[in-house]
Amino acid sequence: MSTGSEPVRVGVVGTGAISQVVHVPILSEREDVELMALADSDPHKAEALSRRFGVPLVLDAEDLLCSDELEAVFLCTPNDLHEEMAIAALEAGKHVFVERPLASTSAGAARVVEAARRSGRLLSIGMPHRFRPEVTALRSFVAGGELGDVYAVRGTWMTRPVAAPGPGWRQSRKTAGGGALVDLGIPWVRLDGSTRNRQQVIDAFQDPHGPPVFLLSLKAGGFGLNLTAADYVVHLDPWWNPAVQQQATDRAHRIGQDKPVVSVRLIAAETVEERIVDLQEAKRNLADAALGTEGGFLRALSADELRSLFEAG
Repeated sequence: MSTGSEPVRVGVVGTGAISQVVHVPILSEREDVELMALADSDPHKAEALSRRFGVPLVLDAEDLLCSDELEAVFLCTPNDLHEEMAIAALEAGKHVFVERPLASTSAGAARVVEAARRSGRLLSIGMPHRFRPEVTALRSFVAGGELGDVYAVRGTWMTRPVAAPGPGWRQSRKTAGGGALVDLGIPWVRLDGSTRNRQQVIDAFQDPHGPPVFLLSLKAGGFGLNLTAADYVVHLDPWWNPAVQQQATDRAHRIGQDKPVVSVRLIAAETVEERIVDLQEAKRNLADAALGTEGGFLRALSADELRSLFEAG
């Protein structure tokens, strides 16, 4: 890479929103960077951006990744292209910045990391939030012990609707590779009815250095499941049988659990699940009142309320 007063010669692959709003404007104004080339599957979009910021070259992606004129590349493409392009750029002797996720699978991410080791080039992933001032300050508080022993953290991730003529690549499993966890680069394992290596998946989550998220179908989990590595249990939709839902939370309270466990139930508004929960709550309140009130309770019931006591739940 260039040293001293020589700027680093950089190319950007992908001229979508993140490039237009963040990467290209910042790279263009830095004195230690020479933004030399852009590439995109839509050459007209790349050409418009090059004219706007004075970028001299518009190339196709393959030529940009192999160009001897460039020392580093920024990969801002749909997720399914990250692994292939990152390896190609590293093997061509380029330093690589890739937007998250590094790859669509853990095996793919490992291949990119190995390519970086072989090439001796720098590899960086777009995880900038750890450098935000408030995050830096919070990290110092945790390290200094001012917050005590931190056993759990709750965070949120918000996006806003973007006007578009049709679904984009983020709405396609093929190009996005998955949903929010994949897009944010958060490792996870999954256990469902198609899982064949059940114990391997469980052991990976239980490993202190393993993935922090376990996506689990309770029915596929069966019995004997011990998840003491979990300190949060999130129900993405309610079970119609509350006892089964409670059993799901209990799997994190097995022998060997040494942390507080927080159980959260998420219910989407205006769904069948929301109506089921409302119905369960109404019947629960009605039953509590019937069992806990003496005297004229039954006389106070309407005909519909009385019939609901005898309806199947």
